[in-house]
Amino acid sequence: LAFRSPVMEHVARRASSLEELQTEVQPELLRGVPLDVCLSGNGQHFARPDPGMFKVDVNLYRLSRQTKRFKAFLSHDWNTSRWLKLLSLLVIYNSRAAFVSSLLVTICVGVLQAAHLIPKVWWTTSLVFAVFPFMFCFWQRIRSFLRIPVVVFFDKLCIPQHDEELKRNGIFGLAGFLDHADELTILWSHRYFSRLWCTYEISTFLRDSEKPKPILVMPVKLAVVLVIFSAAMHVVMLGFSILEELRNSYGWELNSVSALPEGRMRDMFNKNELYLPFLGPVMPLLYYIGIGMMEDLAALPDQLSKFRVQDAGCFCCANGHRHPDTGKELPCDRLLIFKMLKRWYGKVGDRKEQWQHLERFNQLVQEELASKVLRKMGSDMLPWNYSFYMLIPGVLPDISALIPEIVAGNPELSSTSQQVIWALRLLIKWSMHGILCLIWIRTSMRIWLLAVRYMPHWCSNYRVRTAFLLTMPAGFGLTLVLFSHDILMVISPDDSILPLIPVAFWLLLLCGFWSQSSHVLTEAILTASQGLRSHCIEAPQEPEQVEDAAKDDDSDSRWSV
Repeated sequence: LAFRSPVMEHVARRASSLEELQTEVQPELLRGVPLDVCLSGNGQHFARPDPGMFKVDVNLYRLSRQTKRFKAFLSHDWNTSRWLKLLSLLVIYNSRAAFVSSLLVTICVGVLQAAHLIPKVWWTTSLVFAVFPFMFCFWQRIRSFLRIPVVVFFDKLCIPQHDEELKRNGIFGLAGFLDHADELTILWSHRYFSRLWCTYEISTFLRDSEKPKPILVMPVKLAVVLVIFSAAMHVVMLGFSILEELRNSYGWELNSVSALPEGRMRDMFNKNELYLPFLGPVMPLLYYIGIGMMEDLAALPDQLSKFRVQDAGCFCCANGHRHPDTGKELPCDRLLIFKMLKRWYGKVGDRKEQWQHLERFNQLVQEELASKVLRKMGSDMLPWNYSFYMLIPGVLPDISALIPEIVAGNPELSSTSQQVIWALRLLIKWSMHGILCLIWIRTSMRIWLLAVRYMPHWCSNYRVRTAFLLTMPAGFGLTLVLFSHDILMVISPDDSILPLIPVAFWLLLLCGFWSQSSHVLTEAILTASQGLRSHCIEAPQEPEQVEDAAKDDDSDSRWSV
């Protein structure tokens, strides 16, 4: 147990020449940046630093402002694509406002059409479909004009780069910035827990067990899947609306239903086949990206269960503690963080050569972090709120067409109760599309997980083949769900509530399936982490392995922001 690795020996030899990290930050350095500024330029500030990263524009610091608190501390690794991080932040901070805006505009358009103030033509439908993507992309910019903007901490813009002394104080006081944040927002990728500073940020946020703060974990590839699903819903529904308008205007229909007798059944099949030209090409792409996302998430339990802060990579060690441009000596990030971890997790009587405080922190990540942060992440693998905000706007424009129809009423029904039931049937039919899209994404996540577990990864292009292979049964399942309701709509009279039965069934099944499926990854994480409870001290990696790991992502350093 008294084993001391060469890396630890190197750290110890440098201890006397370095300062310590601080838990307080000078008030004049406590700065945040409006979220709309952070997202500007298509997330250009999140781009991985190029070889000239040490020549940072001094004007970047002027984008931030002095503040007392932050809405969120943005934690990320620099090697992850800026586009993935941009989409993740848009989903977190813009999706709800975009959903509400889309709903309000849809209702307004429907009311205006019912009052005959605007025509029911193609451009009104296109307007409703355009609201969600517009607000999704620009809500934070609009918010900055209407109310106080969301202020976050983003290291590149909030730590001064133009003055070495201020920069040093800002980096050393990183824990102080974290203490002034209301929540920690983690833009998670498979590299995240292998980065030393990312680990330090989480340890700082979790160190006070008596006053826990919320931690929001967004897997960056999950954001991509949600955005693509949302785009697919908009394309499919908009395309369906256009084709239906053409069909109604010119009276044409698909050849596949021409053999059916005239009537409501033939009309139902004809309408549903209008989805195929748009849905067919979209599903293989969705499944290809989704399987790739699941590959990352499936690796998470093993990554956490084997976590060792001693093995995490950092920029300074990868460059021999020398500035690549100037050749000046760089302070050792590893030592700075280790000294702070000793202050937080060390105990009286610890033997220095055993580095017991580091092992306590390892155990915190393997057990406490798995149960607190990653249990939340397990449920957020497909969070209900983001899924609802991102997918339902694709079917909201149909409400604008329902409102004039409901106001006009059904001339074939005489009593008020019959009119109410008929209007309820129209709303039930619309709600079925929303339920269907949520079932679509929920079952797709389960299918992707099974594909990652059981498909032969040794096969070349297995993701492409699997994506196309799974498209057919998935499409058949969606058709079964849709037709179970549509057929009852056709065979039942207009004043019957019989179509409510399949809608209620699929809604209850969706709720149960959602809550059950959300714990699949969580249980795997906890099972893997519990297996290491009795193995707190393991043989460390050789220093060469640590150096190689650091070089894989040598841009992730607070000294090279």
